[in-house]
Amino acid sequence: MQLSFFDHAMKYQGGKKSMKFLNEMKEIIPFEAIEKILIEKNVYKPNKGKTTKPSIPSKILIGSLFLQNWYGLSDPMTEELIHDRISFRKFLDIKDEDTIADETTICKFRNKLIKEELLGDIFEEVKRCICLKDE
Repeated sequence: MQLSFFDHAMKYQGGKKSMKFLNEMKEIIPFEAIEKILIEKNVYKPNKGKTTKPSIPSKILIGSLFLQNWYGLSDPMTEELIHDRISFRKFLDIKDEDTIADETTICKFRNKLIKEELLGDIFEEVKRCICLKDE
């Protein structure tokens, strides 16, 4: 399959320092384990294979919260920069055809995590993973 211009840009672009950091974090964050917990706690409902509008992948939602934390971003700015920054799109594994979470979706997702007392636990687990990597 031939690469589209977008695919080519995604493959070869992105700030070196930003990409290095985000690539390291992408390897450390246990996205699949977090998704499993979110499904168990009924915070996230994937609808893969269903005919309804597909849900935004949990990795995009979870990763958006980490980007907000690391870069001090508001919900609107997070949405804007995910559309704009190649390094953010690579970190979130966003393809050209993927739906990007809007600011309201990001806010609602974060509030669900807070309500279920999961947000702090997720960040603590990732901190633990970072510490284990550094040992």
